[in-house]
Amino acid sequence: RQQLRGCLRLADFADRVVPTVGLDRVILRRDTAEDVRQIVEFEKARSVLFGQWGFEERWSTNRGVAALFYGPPGTGKTLAAEAIGFELGRPLKLVNTSEVVSKWVGETSKNLVNLFRQAQATNSILLFDEAEGLFGARSNAPQDAAGREGNLTVGVLLREVERFPGLVILATNLEREIDPAFSRRFKFAVRFERPEQSHREQIWRTLLPPALPLAADVDLAALAGRFDLSGGRIKNAIFKAAARAALRENGARLVTMADLALAARQELDSEPARPVGFQPAAVTRLSRREPEMVG
Repeated sequence: RQQLRGCLRLADFADRVVPTVGLDRVILRRDTAEDVRQIVEFEKARSVLFGQWGFEERWSTNRGVAALFYGPPGTGKTLAAEAIGFELGRPLKLVNTSEVVSKWVGETSKNLVNLFRQAQATNSILLFDEAEGLFGARSNAPQDAAGREGNLTVGVLLREVERFPGLVILATNLEREIDPAFSRRFKFAVRFERPEQSHREQIWRTLLPPALPLAADVDLAALAGRFDLSGGRIKNAIFKAAARAALRENGARLVTMADLALAARQELDSEPARPVGFQPAAVTRLSRREPEMVG
């Protein structure tokens, strides 16, 4: 894996994400983990499907994989995408709306085309974070300049996603805002749920650095039971608790249960109200089974 990381760092493009963990380090519900692993398996099989078994003769477009990762914030969507890159030995191009959207008419479409060409040339996975900003539903007022430009952008994205021969992942917390026209282009639609208590304990254990000095009273099972936090919130809590402990005198530089509980409570209190869950249009609900840790 060290050799793989070295190869990935040679990728020649800006704003790259070099994956450092595989799927064995990502803690997800069993059904979610299975869906993510299917993406990896499909990508690995594509050389046989299109190179040996003749699918290229029947599929002139849509040879790549478009996947929708959706669910609440901090549930592992971006981490899962990075793990896919690690498993496939490919870097990720993380795309934010601000880097492609232009105030000049037509420039956004040009930027998008260049983005897809760049990703193809470097064999990179495209990851659109907060994808609703670019892939949002088209305007019902096309006579408006902004509406026309937005509709043009969605049209370009529909074409590029269909033609792109690699892997495109859309990550969003607001799946209903994705234009329904993209639904049929998703080979995979993966729902990311908030972790259950057993998973939260595993996340606490995984995110604590081995060198972090912990007091004897730290009880990760109790933290997982008391605080219904996402993985992202647990990460924040650990960092805040460690920062508090680091400011103490040398002899007292231990992260205590009180430190972690206080930080976890702050994270829980800062969470916005949770919206009622829903499913994107024209995407079949994936079956829900008992959770387990990938590995």
